[in-house]
Amino acid sequence: MGASSNEPTSARIFSEAEERENQASKLRLIEIVESRQALLLVGAGSSQRLGYVGWQALLACLEQAAVECNESFTPNENKRAEKPLDYAYAIKKHIIKHDGNDNRFFATIHNLYLPKDPPHDGFHLQLVSLPFKAILTTNYDVVLESALSAFYAREYALTGTIHLPPNNSLVIGSDNPRGIDEYFHSLLEDRPRRKIAHLHGIHDRKDSIILTKDDYDRFYGTKDQPGWTMHRKLLWSVFATRRAVFVGYSLTADPLEEVLKIIGQDLWRWNADTHVAIMPITQATAEIDKAKRRKLKDYGIDVYFYIAENNDHSALEDLVSEIASKPSPYPVSVDPKPAPTANAMGDGVEHDLITQFELVSNRFEKVIKNDEA
Repeated sequence: MGASSNEPTSARIFSEAEERENQASKLRLIEIVESRQALLLVGAGSSQRLGYVGWQALLACLEQAAVECNESFTPNENKRAEKPLDYAYAIKKHIIKHDGNDNRFFATIHNLYLPKDPPHDGFHLQLVSLPFKAILTTNYDVVLESALSAFYAREYALTGTIHLPPNNSLVIGSDNPRGIDEYFHSLLEDRPRRKIAHLHGIHDRKDSIILTKDDYDRFYGTKDQPGWTMHRKLLWSVFATRRAVFVGYSLTADPLEEVLKIIGQDLWRWNADTHVAIMPITQATAEIDKAKRRKLKDYGIDVYFYIAENNDHSALEDLVSEIASKPSPYPVSVDPKPAPTANAMGDGVEHDLITQFELVSNRFEKVIKNDEA
């Protein structure tokens, strides 16, 4: 017999076994955060609460720019949904063909992700206050920088011991190698001066934006343009040595899925639950969402679902508040399941982060040579 309409929503979405599995995922998530060694990866869903557009809406805006450039461009909803990276590339090529440059394409992105008023909200402030070792994002906006500055300002006002960094953005691939080096070494510190590392660029740096198929080929070294790029080095190294929590991603039908495919098959063990994604679920989309969960297992990612009926994400806010309210002494008393380490790579000696990075680099070079053979 099905669940009656007055039963809790969770009972209508999850079986008893699924509910137990979801609660186990929540405990695993809390354990990872409290380890103080995890990475936070933040996607577009986090910024949409302030009115920023998500992935599909961004493509729709770029479609409009293409039509305004020249009406010969015909928007295609199926291509936008099924081949978003190729579709973005087609839009850019159309604009370049008729304008003679790509200024309209990047101006559209820039204008969509300018700072808003307010530049962040209480959720973002609480999110960056969690004891993550580092924060990375694929967003083009600077919402997290604003929240992090507010967090450090509050800490400084309370303790007087935290010096505010002059710039808390790091744009991977655009900033100089010294900044990348300092970022990696900061992961070895007890309480590093965190920056927001932008993996796919920032709205006001045209050369940093990763959006189209050719961008992914160039920056991540895909099959079409193989190579050991800075982005690929960075993601291999951090995912090999840290566990990660994903917030604000769908992770399927999402550009980040392309990245997970690139680095996941060789680096992570299937069904290993190395990382955790926090994702919404509704009664209407439950079966699709559960299928996503099974798919993400292939990338070593477990999923904790929070219920978001009627686009209400207050349960996510409550979850972040709950984790933030927990005492988290350092060092922690729990020994969380570690990410793959040097031992998993065939070396019986413990290594620090930089040595592990070198091991992963060597391993990847072997993979590339095997692929080319």
